[in-house]
Amino acid sequence: MNQPSTVDISGFNRGMTGFVDKLGLSGPLVLKKEMGELLKTLIRTTPPKNPTKTRASISDTVSSRFEAAAEDRSFERSHYNGQVGASGILWYQVDSKFLRGVAPDKDMRKAGVEELEALRWRITPKGRLNLPFKHPHKSQRVLIYQKILTRKSTVNKLIAKLKTHVGRLKAGWLASWDFLSPTGGNQPPQWVTRHKSGARGYFVNGLGVKGYPTFTIANTAKGVGNQKLNLNGIVRTALAIRAKAMSANLRMFMRGKKNMADYAK
Repeated sequence: MNQPSTVDISGFNRGMTGFVDKLGLSGPLVLKKEMGELLKTLIRTTPPKNPTKTRASISDTVSSRFEAAAEDRSFERSHYNGQVGASGILWYQVDSKFLRGVAPDKDMRKAGVEELEALRWRITPKGRLNLPFKHPHKSQRVLIYQKILTRKSTVNKLIAKLKTHVGRLKAGWLASWDFLSPTGGNQPPQWVTRHKSGARGYFVNGLGVKGYPTFTIANTAKGVGNQKLNLNGIVRTALAIRAKAMSANLRMFMRGKKNMADYAK
């Protein structure tokens, strides 16, 4: 049974308390300002860091998960095409190296992009079996794939579609962006903000609660629950960054090196 996870926010809370107690600022003002800064930090620390490398990785990863049959018209007219042999293998392509076969239930050459997108996380790039095979006229190896067989053109369309999704994971934090309206540096890049209208996330505004203002942000983008992502680690890092920044800023304000009137800007 999965245990509930927790994130320590004590450092972040101490930072906000310092602004309220030592500088006399209102709780809602400080909370809104610091949540905006935390939002920018979360967006910056959530993958990917390099969209160009991520798009290149998509091409490699998706291509490895499918066996893409070339649109070979000469083979389509041959006696092999679409024939299920006595072994139950569907022979679908022949080239200089292999007579290529696949289990009939793995033949998805007629599948669309959406069907392949739904399948891509359920299959791995491995899962093929090499067997000796005697060609009627000469010795030849046979490559039998356990991968899903589809058309190369469909795989290319899926890759193109997924590349347009780069930035959606970061954009899951943007649900509260317009409300918090963070200013200053570290604004999210265009390849992230372009997904703002469809951002998967939400916020709960409790700034008006007297005596105990709260503000909740949540990222519900696809893939946010992936263990390899380690969202809790990302949140902890962002909170630590902001706690350290608040401590430094508080000292600057108290020493008069920063203007109090600039705080909410």
